[in-house]
Amino acid sequence: EYLIKRQKFITESIELVLPPDNKILNILDVGGGDGEITAHLIDRGKIYLTDVSTNDPIHSDIIKVSELFDEADFPVKFDVIIMNHVLEHVFSPMDFLMRANSLLTDNGVIIIEVPFELYTPLFGRIGDWKHVAYFSTSVLRNFLLKAQFNPFHVTLSTGYYGTREIAVIRAVATKVTNPTDPIDCKSGYLQLLFDILNVKALTLYFSNKIRKLLS
Repeated sequence: EYLIKRQKFITESIELVLPPDNKILNILDVGGGDGEITAHLIDRGKIYLTDVSTNDPIHSDIIKVSELFDEADFPVKFDVIIMNHVLEHVFSPMDFLMRANSLLTDNGVIIIEVPFELYTPLFGRIGDWKHVAYFSTSVLRNFLLKAQFNPFHVTLSTGYYGTREIAVIRAVATKVTNPTDPIDCKSGYLQLLFDILNVKALTLYFSNKIRKLLS
């Protein structure tokens, strides 16, 4: 059930920007393990998976590129790039997003999900030690803006990590086709600190639903 819900979000995001038609999409799953998150899209196009694991793709039609995302050579531009629980593992999310921008077609879309962990320590829990980047909705939005994306969906939501229900931030953004000068907005730890201390943000993040997820 958890996998179906994550796949549903990806499908709905693609159809929101790229309505179903006869076009074969080129889709890139970044750090997707065995490709279970994108296997349901086989009928929509050609799936590429970049991951350094030794796992074989769950579907024989998924094309695996066993290299790091920032070093891999790809034969095509992509209509869709998916980063599902990836950005929290990299020291420079900006580099990953800029790389994604360069690999997208002009009408391309990027779909992102990251865990929301800013208040996790307050509930007596320690986050995953492999996570080196932390996000609020405004920080992720600002990262996307700086990387020349147009983020039209960035929300705090209920998500899943494995079978465990957690608080996540989801984003859908399209590539800016006529980039201008770099956007001047905060996307680092100063913005995170502001969001943590912001009373309005606290009201949202500490709703009963989110409190339950973080407990």
